[in-house]
Amino acid sequence: MQDLICPKCGDIGTDYYTELKSNNNVARCLKCDTYIKNLPQGNEPTLYFGKYKDQKVKDIEDMPYLKWVLEKTNPAASLRKAIQDRISQFEFLSK
Repeated sequence: MQDLICPKCGDIGTDYYTELKSNNNVARCLKCDTYIKNLPQGNEPTLYFGKYKDQKVKDIEDMPYLKWVLEKTNPAASLRKAIQDRISQFEFLSK
């Protein structure tokens, strides 16, 4: 995936978060919360920021990080559900 440039603060390769707006997956700058661009929606939810940037949620095995994403960021509904499902898988396997 290409690096995004924030139009307001000018960060190149900026970290960003996504949210679902009017059926569009929207990228917003983490630094200044400015709209960057609409992103294509794929079948597999993918993290678009942080240490697991561009990785599918189903492939991430770092449960504390996934819990952090839910608590400290405001992910799009589809990403939130994918993370919650992934955390549930970990909890099921640990029983």
